[in-house]
Amino acid sequence: MKNIGLLVAVAKIGIILSVLGLNGPTRDEHTASPATAPDTGFSLQSIHQKIQDNFAEVRHMKAIGLFELSEASQNIVLFDVREVDEYSVSHLANAVRVAPDISAQTFVERHAGRFKNKIAIFYCSVGMRSSDLIRRLRLAGHTNSALAVYNLEGGIFNWHNEFRAVVSRTGKTQLIHPYNEYWGELLKRRDRLRYRPG
Repeated sequence: MKNIGLLVAVAKIGIILSVLGLNGPTRDEHTASPATAPDTGFSLQSIHQKIQDNFAEVRHMKAIGLFELSEASQNIVLFDVREVDEYSVSHLANAVRVAPDISAQTFVERHAGRFKNKIAIFYCSVGMRSSDLIRRLRLAGHTNSALAVYNLEGGIFNWHNEFRAVVSRTGKTQLIHPYNEYWGELLKRRDRLRYRPG
């Protein structure tokens, strides 16, 4: 009986992913989309193209896809793959922070219960650290218990640039940690950059 219930839940999630267009677009579809068109400048789009090239096995979800999925399903778990000071300034609501250098084994020991039978979305500032963690988890065979695993395209920087909600320990905020001055150039609302919580 439990297996039937699980199969029904998986089918429902599959339908939601298909309706939202999140059921794993092919590499060609990613390359053809305007958000991932080759760009020679320093932009979230050019960085995402490099991430796709370096982490070909990682699937990506756009910010709008995550927003719509979170509205339609509670069967997701978010992992923030940034340092403590970055997370403390702001993060996505209900995100679980994990250290960027966490080993695959330690991740599983600490988070296997959250991960199992869920759609897991990992993010960092722009997607590099989160894609690296997903790759390490896949290579170690630790993503099989999740329904699906995605990197948030453009990371929290793109999320923030699209004026989507972020929170801190004290509630909603508009602040964001820029990682450093160089990477902070990718953020549109420069007056919202902070290295410490506001």
